[in-house]
Amino acid sequence: MKLIKCIFFLVILNISTNSFAGKDDPIFYDEVGGWEIGILPHLNFGCYTSSPIYEDGEMLSVYVDNRQNAKNVYLHLVNPLWSSLRVGDIHEMGVIFEPFSDKWIGEAEVVSYGDHKGIEFIVGTEFLTTFAEMDSIRFTYNDRDLLGLILDGSYNAAVSLVECQQLVAEAASSGNSLSMK
Repeated sequence: MKLIKCIFFLVILNISTNSFAGKDDPIFYDEVGGWEIGILPHLNFGCYTSSPIYEDGEMLSVYVDNRQNAKNVYLHLVNPLWSSLRVGDIHEMGVIFEPFSDKWIGEAEVVSYGDHKGIEFIVGTEFLTTFAEMDSIRFTYNDRDLLGLILDGSYNAAVSLVECQQLVAEAASSGNSLSMK
């Protein structure tokens, strides 16, 4: 009887999840050390990982954009305190990967993420390896520290992100849309 109840519950859960989820809503894949890994249908099923929310509300994400002509891998930082930023503006910022001390200078575009604003860098696929090895990350603006974050669990989150992306690629190459679900 317990088996029948369990199967019934799983069927109902599957029906309700599929009925109420939008076609562009993220699809949960895994959770590793507080980092969420999922799939973004609106980015042609690109995978992402998002940090736990930090003390001041910041959240760091790395995601893959599988759409044609996309730059591919992005670093996204949301901070609820950045209300004065204007969406679409571009700022030259520095990123310091620790324990490494080399500063990477790049252009960050101001983007909106729900009710909060953040910055987004195009980082490329090689960034995933660096991201996995980082203990912390610091963002600078005009040679002043803007924000520093500890990246506990980023290695396992990056590994899970890569595994997710490989599964998506395999499902897409099989041509079977059922396997994508």
